[in-house]
Amino acid sequence: MTERLELRVEGMNCASCVAAVERSIGKLRGVGSATVNLATERVAVDYASDTVSPSRIKAAIREAGYRPVDLDLDRDRDARESGDRGLRLDLGVAVAATLPLLVLAMGPMLVPALHLEARAWQGLELLLATAVQLFAGRRFYRQAWAELPSATSVLMPGAAWRSSAQAWR
Repeated sequence: MTERLELRVEGMNCASCVAAVERSIGKLRGVGSATVNLATERVAVDYASDTVSPSRIKAAIREAGYRPVDLDLDRDRDARESGDRGLRLDLGVAVAATLPLLVLAMGPMLVPALHLEARAWQGLELLLATAVQLFAGRRFYRQAWAELPSATSVLMPGAAWRSSAQAWR
């Protein structure tokens, strides 16, 4: 007998993530189709209930590096609002750290009188760039770490931070 399972999938942020979830579920014997919607963070799976169980489908999603969540509209709305608050906080920290970084790095080029010994400011620039990378960008690092075992992503986050750290040596 064919049944339909709909779940929310947390942690997806690109087309590669969608493909990884679909591929992981599609490998299961008894799955007819798996359709993932990135915008709504949902997956709809048609499966043979006598061959594969909903818990096995959820396990396949977890093995791909994502978090399956049963649909509950009230809890979904609360989670989305909480996520929006988190994104606003991350954006605020990123802007607050990036604007002074921009002034420190580009100010002397626009106003030559501001040119001070570059070495004196590199430590502050590194600190500001680190705040942006490790606080505002932490969700990307967390997701890259989760995807590492399945090798579904070839992410190299932190290139800007690494170049700042190398310049400071």
